[in-house]
Amino acid sequence: MHFRLFITTFFICINLSAQQGIHNYGNLQLHRNGSLGFHTHFSNYSGFDKNLGLIGFYHPTETLQISGAFSPSFHEMELGVENGLELDVSIKITQDLNFIYGNILTDKKHRKIAVNFMEKSAFDGVSDLSKVSGFAAVEGQKSFEFPVGESDVLRPLRIQFVDGVFLAKCAYYFENPDNPNSFAGSFDTRKTDSELSTICPQEFWNLNTSGRIQLVLNWNSRSNMEFYTEAIEHITVAGWSKARKIWENLGNSKLEGDLEQGSVMSHIFNANDYEIFTFGFIQDPDKDKPGNFAISPNGDGINAVSYTHL
Repeated sequence: MHFRLFITTFFICINLSAQQGIHNYGNLQLHRNGSLGFHTHFSNYSGFDKNLGLIGFYHPTETLQISGAFSPSFHEMELGVENGLELDVSIKITQDLNFIYGNILTDKKHRKIAVNFMEKSAFDGVSDLSKVSGFAAVEGQKSFEFPVGESDVLRPLRIQFVDGVFLAKCAYYFENPDNPNSFAGSFDTRKTDSELSTICPQEFWNLNTSGRIQLVLNWNSRSNMEFYTEAIEHITVAGWSKARKIWENLGNSKLEGDLEQGSVMSHIFNANDYEIFTFGFIQDPDKDKPGNFAISPNGDGINAVSYTHL
């Protein structure tokens, strides 16, 4: 009897319109152990926030879309959309998001739209082809790794809250911080504190949060680390200071990997002072170190110079 009641409620709450897709105008609720698959667009115009089962989005060729006037909430969500699932409205994940294949896409110019991971939620199955290409947010978790990236590259950022509100939103940009295409503002890579020699000019993360935190940034071969430094020890986390309008060294308390692929952990810092982060490169301590010079004329009018560190 309970199963028949659920099916009856299901068809009352969901209506097909002249437009392709499914529109929810009622109080649709998926019961525990239930499952529902969308193979078309979903527009939500009413309550959709008390689901306890599995809801999946699937399509082998087309891009699907979630839109509407209200943000839907998914207890367990599964994604199998080859060309991505576009969000015109934010969604909430209360338990688990399983990436089978395909990206969740948000417009980075509309920073209020995001995939929101709630206090007890998690995700799995992320890869270069399965991630959030846009904004992801977290609420109520003390440690979280944002499954963000762009195009066909996963570029996660991990946050550890030391204190604060445990609320943050993050997106990755494969763009020049000096003149980003999809971000209002410029973050001049020539302006640094005295500890930094260079700032990565091709990628950055936007992280909005507050309180004392610690970050981990990841790089791969697309980051071209070997172009900027010869030693992994010179890689650090750099943050754009809101007050000083320069890049500041936020430290490299832990380094893993090599120049091809690895990660760097910052020191603990106050997140209220920054919202843009990327890789910085520390001044080589031997670069300007005094040394012994020897000039040896060899008879051809050209001096041969040798240099030795003291």
